[in-house]
Amino acid sequence: MVETWLFVPVSAPDFPLLYALRGRPVLLQFWTEGSPECRKDLAALKRLQPSWAAQGLQVLTVNVAKSDEVTGIYNALYRYLFDRHRDLRFPHRS
Repeated sequence: MVETWLFVPVSAPDFPLLYALRGRPVLLQFWTEGSPECRKDLAALKRLQPSWAAQGLQVLTVNVAKSDEVTGIYNALYRYLFDRHRDLRFPHRS
């Protein structure tokens, strides 16, 4: 199941991964090694990134297996800020 959200941008939580990108629009993509779907998504992002960067959008990819702090924060945002009653569905190895 793929989910898409359309909402007003939210300021990023305060954690080191995003300090250098503060104040700029960022597309955050969660991925994991070994997932064919994630490899396909990352290839598409790599193709699109130069065009988006020219328009001021930064792309940041986060390996969920190595970023518990980041995934935990975004899971909390998803559940409470957007009034969801379930956890985010992060990618898993296939």
